[in-house]
Amino acid sequence: MAISQILENVQLLPSELFNVLQSLGNRALIEKQEQDNQALFNLSPVVRQYVKTEYSREGR
Repeated sequence: MAISQILENVQLLPSELFNVLQSLGNRALIEKQEQDNQALFNLSPVVRQYVKTEYSREGR
């Protein structure tokens, strides 16, 4: 997901979003990729699997 997409979906200032993304990256909870001169962010595979597992346990 691109930063512009994230900003559209959350109520954070750009500087706050930068701090959040940096913190999540430092904890290896998200991964940053560069594509066409744009930074893209994804959940790490371990976190993604955890979310899927927990989400399915709740019967959703």
